[in-house]
Amino acid sequence: VHGLEGIRVADASIMPNCIRANTNVTTMVIGERIADFIRHGD
Repeated sequence: VHGLEGIRVADASIMPNCIRANTNVTTMVIGERIADFIRHGD
């Protein structure tokens, strides 16, 4: 992404194992948790 500074990506690539189930909800939870960490400075 050109022209943006401080952009962060939180996606399913942080999961250590490849799961067989649908990853939609899991990825949404990962995004929410990472957003909380960023928002609160943890």
